[in-house]
Amino acid sequence: MVLFAGAAGSATGAVVILLAFLAGLVISDVGVAAAWVTGLLGSRRLPAVQVCLGGATGLSTVAVGDLFIADRAAVLPALFGG
Repeated sequence: MVLFAGAAGSATGAVVILLAFLAGLVISDVGVAAAWVTGLLGSRRLPAVQVCLGGATGLSTVAVGDLFIADRAAVLPALFGG
């Protein structure tokens, strides 16, 4: 981010870029917190669904980790173009 701010060409441009970055951080953090609270409240109504989703997430994480450890990452889909 500092590189982008430095490339702005002026001190005012750099400040605007840094403020926009900070605003984006705050907005995204608020969104994540709201999603967490909504999920937390929803899990009280359907705890079995929450447990199943947690188990599926854990199993998929272990499977992807195993593929990386076994040097078979090529079978995973390419993310971000590469």
